[in-house]
Amino acid sequence: MEQNGSREGSQGSREWTVVDAIVTKQAMVKKRNIAMAWIDYQKAFDSVPHSGLVKTLEIYKINTEVIYFLRQTMDRWRTQLAVNLNGVSYLTDTLKIRRVIFQGDSLGPIWFCLALNPLSSMLKTGNYGYQITKNPSVRLTHLFYVDNLKLYATNRDQLHSLLELVSCFSEDIKMKFGISKCAYVNVIKGKIIESEGIDLRGGQHIAGLELGAKYKYLGVQHSAIIDHTEMKKAVESSFLQRVTKILKTELYSGAKVTAINSWAIPTISHTFGILKWSKTNLESIDRKSYNTTNRRDYFLRTDQPLHRALIQVDDGYSQLKLADKNSPPIPVTISQFEEEWKAKPLDGRYAANLRGGEVDKKLSTSYLSDGQLMFETEGFINGQVIPTRNRRKFILKEDLPSDKCRLCQTTTESIQRLTAGCTYLAPRDYLNRHNQVAGVIHQELCVQTGLLTAKVPYYKYQPQTVLENESWKILWDLAITTDRTVSYNRPDILVFDKKQRKAQVIDIQIPADENVGKSRMEKVLKYQELADEIKRMYQLEKVEIYPIIISCNGLVDKYLPRNLKAIGIRNPKQIVAISQKAVILATCHTVRRILATDGRVCL
Repeated sequence: MEQNGSREGSQGSREWTVVDAIVTKQAMVKKRNIAMAWIDYQKAFDSVPHSGLVKTLEIYKINTEVIYFLRQTMDRWRTQLAVNLNGVSYLTDTLKIRRVIFQGDSLGPIWFCLALNPLSSMLKTGNYGYQITKNPSVRLTHLFYVDNLKLYATNRDQLHSLLELVSCFSEDIKMKFGISKCAYVNVIKGKIIESEGIDLRGGQHIAGLELGAKYKYLGVQHSAIIDHTEMKKAVESSFLQRVTKILKTELYSGAKVTAINSWAIPTISHTFGILKWSKTNLESIDRKSYNTTNRRDYFLRTDQPLHRALIQVDDGYSQLKLADKNSPPIPVTISQFEEEWKAKPLDGRYAANLRGGEVDKKLSTSYLSDGQLMFETEGFINGQVIPTRNRRKFILKEDLPSDKCRLCQTTTESIQRLTAGCTYLAPRDYLNRHNQVAGVIHQELCVQTGLLTAKVPYYKYQPQTVLENESWKILWDLAITTDRTVSYNRPDILVFDKKQRKAQVIDIQIPADENVGKSRMEKVLKYQELADEIKRMYQLEKVEIYPIIISCNGLVDKYLPRNLKAIGIRNPKQIVAISQKAVILATCHTVRRILATDGRVCL
């Protein structure tokens, strides 16, 4: 169990960093003696001879047919070297590979760890090692993570013996120390003692770690114990550098989140339970608290003697506080963070509308994973924390004479006012945004009914007022003359299906987020009289009304996919995505343009 490389059910190197942190802190606090050495193997995977690997399989009684197969396979490992001399290429004779184990498959690392396993058994023989507890007696002699080895002993002499054993075994299996990367430290009564090093047979010399020097073991800087302040600075710096690099890329938000989770977050999560991260730190990246809690539960569940001993002695030596079962770390979970976000009156408005019953949540947020928008645009839609006059005056406490809208000067200038409620913007900005979505629907209908033969980008499309063939007639933004006067007679699109003798009244609206459901009902009621008149005048079988509702921030009406299907759109999800993109880009453009009048550019 001292080998955590490729071992199922373990937490790998992270588990050993917690073990190491508890053991070394206990020795320092209790003023005990401990001697430790870090061993680095030189080209470890390239050194193990094939004969030794086969012998390992025989020791562990692996099926003989499997052994035969692997032996025959390795016997056929060959290569040639290409040499270029004066423009002429030469190939060497075929070279047989007699040592090396490949790392590109699942077997290689496990096989390598098995080859080192006899060393673990030899190291545990005898009474050497650092004693963690007396009753029951639990000693720690070493920790392995693949070829990363750390030795523990009560004093320098014990450590010397363990090093000689490791050196002898390594020589037998043809593995060499990377001496320049090996080191040892001696602690007497809780204090680091400077040492000239340890000489081994064969002329090898393990240098003593200089006072104040650090050794990087499993990604964490050590002397005898971890310097939390210095290590935190290094970890935070590495994390921020990686996040910055990711954010500078052209990846869309979904890919950026994946990159941050897989490349940046591990630089910090690797240290959970080891470094002293404050609650403020945890709140910044909620995944940290999840990993901390998960690791603590892992130690409390395990029945290994070493882990049970660590639980017994960890009286605050690590941040997991294993000895105090009633005081786990206070996590900031994803759900808690989400609830806090939703509770904010401004920042949480988008989230509140998103979870409302009138919108299709999945379609409304699909742009986050589809990569259709720039990262800054996605951030604007989700956050909406921009320097409107209302925010600057009452939230940022700037000295402004008024919080009134700079355009209409009638009401408070809020983000809701600018995106969907300003009468000054309605005749141009809001209308252009509306017409772009209507144009997307109109062009798709005309192509699918054969009235148009080719498509152009939605922002270049100019609808014709009337398009007609033998089967279809589509009107664009045309006032319908009726026998009886009706209040609303100019829908965005009117489609006549001549063969089926039916018509569809299609009208588009881009309301505020909170008005999606209300707008849908208003459209149906608004055009009911016109639908009745059209049916009577043209003697149609059916006239139906289909509202097309997408909010100013891209929230999709829950009935929109169904309505698009009903009017004959064959690819409703694609049309929703294009329409949503058109709305969001138009909204962001309008807000940025307006805020730029104060010399401020909205991000």
